[in-house]
Amino acid sequence: MDMATKDIKWIWIGFSILVSLSFLLGPAFAQEIAYTYKIIDQPGAAQDLNVHGDVVLTNYPYPGGTILTKKNRRMNATHFQCWDTIFDATQIKKIDNQGNVVGNCQIDGTQHGRQVGFIRDKRGVVAFLDVPGADITEGYAVSDERACGQFYTPSIPNASGFARVHGFCKSTNGAYQTLDVPMPFTVTVITGLNSRKKVGNFFVYDSVTNETSQWGAFIEDNGTFTALSVPGATFTYVLDINGHDDVLLDSSKGNYILSDGIYFKIGNPPADPGFTVTDLQVNGFNDELELAGTYLQRQTGCGGEFIINCPMIFRSFVATPALPQVAAR
Repeated sequence: MDMATKDIKWIWIGFSILVSLSFLLGPAFAQEIAYTYKIIDQPGAAQDLNVHGDVVLTNYPYPGGTILTKKNRRMNATHFQCWDTIFDATQIKKIDNQGNVVGNCQIDGTQHGRQVGFIRDKRGVVAFLDVPGADITEGYAVSDERACGQFYTPSIPNASGFARVHGFCKSTNGAYQTLDVPMPFTVTVITGLNSRKKVGNFFVYDSVTNETSQWGAFIEDNGTFTALSVPGATFTYVLDINGHDDVLLDSSKGNYILSDGIYFKIGNPPADPGFTVTDLQVNGFNDELELAGTYLQRQTGCGGEFIINCPMIFRSFVATPALPQVAAR
């Protein structure tokens, strides 16, 4: 075993012990949160929502996204693309309480354009996220005109391709800051932020073989990184953080909300008659613990060798918690 591999395994084991000890001392499971699901009658996959009920959807694999704004109890739909071409690859990721939207697109709307992030404010003004010197910049989180995500440097001679990938945040004054988990041989992505903290994910890689660990999640507060892990899960991936420091997580054990040190499991939506929910994907949430996401249904009993031919239903949704003691603020 080469030295680089030894270092990776030692770091990862140490981090796993840290995670395990932290949950012996604090976080615990609670009951499942029941949600009332409302289907969105609009093409695309719901990505996020804010406290005003505004929702963003991305139309992948087609370019562009939709911003649903709530006004006078009605939802107004605005289609958005950076360049309004079939090659601009616009994807919307998050919306904050001020109506700022973050996502990604091609810098010039051409088939071979360089990918950058963007922030679109509530007036429709677009500013690009483009880390100086980066080949690729991706925006995944927004809060009060600040944004975070991931960027790729140009290729580094004699180094793993993973060494190109870093997390970043951009402040309101336009300054970019690299934000990586303080461990060697890691890839970091920042997926959420509020006025105080940031959340993100990382994996460890072998610099020789490029073998990788499972995803790990963290919360960062003024330079201090704290591990997040759903107890018993083989992987944990943090999706978002709201203004109350509640954290939205995906894991091998399902979707959870971590609130005040307690893990609340998110309950599945009701299935259509004759169908079974097979894939709930929660993408974002707001300060009231309302959710936005998608789920897939497959005809009950259909599967086996010909599962690809099974009738399926795709739903995009927003959901409201049915437990007032959990949602109360």
